[in-house]
Formats: sequence, structure tokens, C-alpha cells
Amino acid sequence: MKSKPANSSALKLPREAAIRLEALAEVSRKIGGKVVAIGKIIVLKLLEFVRQNSGLAIGVALGAALSVLIAGIPFLGPLLAPVALAFGVTVGAIAGHRVDKGATGPVGIIGIAQEIIEIAQAFFALPIAIFHALSDELGGEALSAV
Repeated sequence: MKSKPANSSALKLPREAAIRLEALAEVSRKIGGKVVAIGKIIVLKLLEFVRQNSGLAIGVALGAALSVLIAGIPFLGPLLAPVALAFGVTVGAIAGHRVDKGATGPVGIIGIAQEIIEIAQAFFALPIAIFHALSDELGGEALSAV
């Protein structure tokens, strides 16, 4: 029987999330004659992202959870769920990002656009960080153009 990851209780992750992260962390592939723990690198970068952007991550998760709840409404739920997902995740991400920044008070349309740009930068920085970590693991030979 596999043991539960040591850090899952410290991170207060739900059991299912901890199991999926553990499974991902065990993924490795042979690249250029070297075995690379791709899953471990991805999990470490994801956890780092969540630590740095906890409000944003919680906001996105709440928006997605709202969509799941709305999808459960008979007849209308399946029709409203995609709209609720897009709206809930967007509003949740903006609200969470504002919490991360310590921003308070109302914000206008320009402020919302700026928040969306900052959120997009944070999200796109995640795959870039993963590619750089993979490149470092491979000795900087591969992925050096990223």
C-alpha cells in the first residue's frame, strides 16, 4: 500500500487532490537518454504557483465549484453551467488576485482589464517556469530557446 504524500496534510489538500498529485509526481520519461521526473517538476511548480497566488487559486476553484453546483440544477443546469464556469472563474480569479495584492475598494473597467492582464501573466509564467525547470534538469541543452 502506498503511503500518503508527506506534504499533503501540511498543504491541507483534499484526499483526492493529494492522490492525483502523487500520481502525477511519479510520472517520468526518458528524454535524450536521461530519465527525467517530469511529474515531480510539474507538481513542484504547481505548488509553488499556488503558494504565490493563493487567492487567485482559491478564486478559480470557487468559480469552478459554482459551475458544478449550477450544472446539478435540473433542466437548466446543463445549459447554464458553461456560462457559470466562464463567469465564475473570471470573477473568482479577479477577486482572488485582488486579495493576493491587498487591493481594496471598487475598480472600474480599466482596473478589471489590468487585473486580467496580470492574471494572464501569472498563468503563462507557470508553463514557462516548468519548461525552464525541465531545461535545467536536462542540463540546459534542450528547451534552451524557451
